[in-house]
Amino acid sequence: MRFLRSLIPLACLALTAVRLPAQGAAAPQTVLDYYDLLTSEEMPSLEGGAKSRRARLKRQDVANGFLSVEKDEGEAQVALFRKKDRTAVIGVAEMSCAPVCEGFVKFLQWRDGKWQDVTDALLPKVTDEEILAAYNRAKTTGDEAHTLQDPPHVYWDLPRKGTTVQMLSGDTGPVGGKPLLKFTWDGARFTRQAK
Repeated sequence: MRFLRSLIPLACLALTAVRLPAQGAAAPQTVLDYYDLLTSEEMPSLEGGAKSRRARLKRQDVANGFLSVEKDEGEAQVALFRKKDRTAVIGVAEMSCAPVCEGFVKFLQWRDGKWQDVTDALLPKVTDEEILAAYNRAKTTGDEAHTLQDPPHVYWDLPRKGTTVQMLSGDTGPVGGKPLLKFTWDGARFTRQAK
């Protein structure tokens, strides 16, 4: 009996030691680490495909903090940006093309074991009027005419290299998307580039 009583504290100590690494798991560092933490709430194209997420990677440039992911009729991109204090900001852009391309971009931070959407704090708001004006400046002969009642289709492109995020015209598809607006990361937020 004395022997068993001496084993109980040892067993508790062993169980605590086994649990500690899981609680103190290393914080995500690379774009791939953050990609593994994304759910379908942050990146809808992951819905139903979480098990095969690594197999769906089309392009991996971990050194530059960029991934592209295959999805039906389009693609998704994940990019890592760093604040001046080295805090990570993760950009997620998804586009679907059938036949025109449309998409969204959002910016996230991993805090206290969960994602926080920081898009509104980091990316300037873009009005429909601004999108239409940018489209009209970029369009060429043969491009579709748009109005505020029939706005242009747009999607976002995250940088594989550099820090400039682009809003592109989706009317010509992913290959011919014309840049409409550009936003450059300055270590604190995205600022709109001059027209």
